[in-house]
This record gives sequence, C-alpha cells and structure tokens, in this order.
Amino acid sequence: MCAGAIAGAKRAFFKNVKRIPAVRRKVDEEMKKTQENMSEEMGSLFQGNKGEAHFITKIPCEGLEIDDILTKVTEYLELG
Repeated sequence: MCAGAIAGAKRAFFKNVKRIPAVRRKVDEEMKKTQENMSEEMGSLFQGNKGEAHFITKIPCEGLEIDDILTKVTEYLELG
C-alpha cells in the first residue's frame, strides 16, 4: 500500500473519530487549554519591554533603509 493512501486513511479515520461527542468535548477542552496557554505566553513575551512591543503590520508609504530593517529584525529576534 502506498504511503499516500495510508496518510489519507489516517486523516479520514481521525476526522471521523473527532465527530464522536465524547472525543469532540475532549478535543475542544484541550484546544481551550492550549489557547489560554498561548495567550498567557504571548502576554509574558513582552514583559521585558514594559509590556509594549510595536510591530510593523502594514507596508509603510516610504521604504525603510537596510540598517533600519536589520535593527527591527534584531529587536524582534530578541523578543524570543
């Protein structure tokens, strides 16, 4: 049997198993825990920066110089 067929069968099996109410509740519970954990970790990620971090989320009207870009990359890497 080829690897693609096995992967497809596994995917279909687990997709159907997740439809079982008891399994669905457990998956939802674990997802909620994971989301809460991620929220806490993201909140503590910026504590060294007084809880404030400014990210570039839109393309600026004027381009940045290479030195400015490298400085931003370094700042982001230091955040963790």
